[in-house]
This record gives sequence, structure tokens and C-alpha cells, in this order.
Amino acid sequence: MPAIMQGGWFRQRVLIVVPTYPVPATNGAEVSCTAGITVEGKWIRLFPIPYRFLDPDSQFSKYHWIDVKIRKAPNDARPESYKIDRDSIQIVRFVGPQRGWRAREDLVYPLRAHCQCCLNAAWEAHHQPTLGFFRPKSILRLEIEETSPEWTPVSLQSSTRTCHPCSGCSIRLERAKRRCSNCLSKRLLLQVPDGLSEIEHELPLVMEMIARTAR
Repeated sequence: MPAIMQGGWFRQRVLIVVPTYPVPATNGAEVSCTAGITVEGKWIRLFPIPYRFLDPDSQFSKYHWIDVKIRKAPNDARPESYKIDRDSIQIVRFVGPQRGWRAREDLVYPLRAHCQCCLNAAWEAHHQPTLGFFRPKSILRLEIEETSPEWTPVSLQSSTRTCHPCSGCSIRLERAKRRCSNCLSKRLLLQVPDGLSEIEHELPLVMEMIARTAR
């Protein structure tokens, strides 16, 4: 059990598996939510992470192990949700795709659910997990559409309402006024044993794990 510090903070080693698309935030310029797996083999949700505002040596990638200071999110009842101290991020090492993704599979596959029904049943019985993945019966369609690189005026207003940057971060704030350079809307239609399931927005973990399990 990690040592608990003042304020409930403790250090945790996490494998990053799903960084989501950044969105404007009311208490900062832009944040994203990131899903990972702890060294104990449990799901964890880390937020808020202002990824494009992090120092370059703290900007992790998918399948990086990181050490980070976290505490349970006080306003989020989901058991996997933790707040992150962004200044405490330390990148440990990268898990590569060698040997047909074997190292990544060994870390991620133990958390694979049997099906969507099993995930739904677990949630109804225990209100967890709120993160998970499964192998669909088939992939019926993947749609990718280009979207505007600009945030909407409403989104920009929410992101600047409480953000008063110093001159040192003005360049990063200007960058945050635009969305990521590769602005795509993604929609995946899966066929699962109990019917159809449509998943929208960012799909990195879903797509990669389907690609590996559909062999």
C-alpha cells in the first residue's frame, strides 16, 4: 500500500492506455481525462491533465509507465477516478509493440471483459467498473470525418473564464485556443452478442484491442 501523504496524496505507478481528446475547462485552459492501469493491475482514471501545457519531459505517450502523485477525486463517485498532481509526473519507461504486442497484451488483457453484458451486469450490481473493454462479435463500420480545428465560442469562453496566464505561458494558451491539428470525429459501430453498440469520439484503446483480438 503506497504511503499516504498530507491531503490524501500518494504516489502511484500507472501504465497509460487511453488519453482522451482535450476539451476546454472552466478551471484552466484545457484538460483531458486519461485512463490507465496501475502496477497492481487495476483500472484508474486520471484527471485533469492539461497535456499540451505540460513540460516536454512530462508529456507521456500511450503505453508509457509513469510515476505520479494522485489522490481520490472528492467530487467523482466513480471508484477509478483520481486527481493528479501534474507537476509530479515522472516518465519511467515505454512498453513497445515487439513480439506482436506481447508485452502490452500481458498488461492489458487480464482486464478484458467477456462481453458488454458482463460489464453492464457488474455495473448494475456494484456500480463498477466504469472503465473496460471487450471483444465484439464483429466490426460493422468505422466512420471518420474531418471537423473544425477551432473551438466553439462557448467552449472558449468557459476555458478563459478563470484562466489568467502569465507571459511565460501565453504561447501555450494561444495553442489551446485551437483544437489538435488532427481534428477528426470518429464513430464505431460494433456488433455484440446482444445487439449493436455504437461508440463515438476517441477510440484508441477500443480500436487497438479489437485489432489485436480479431486475429
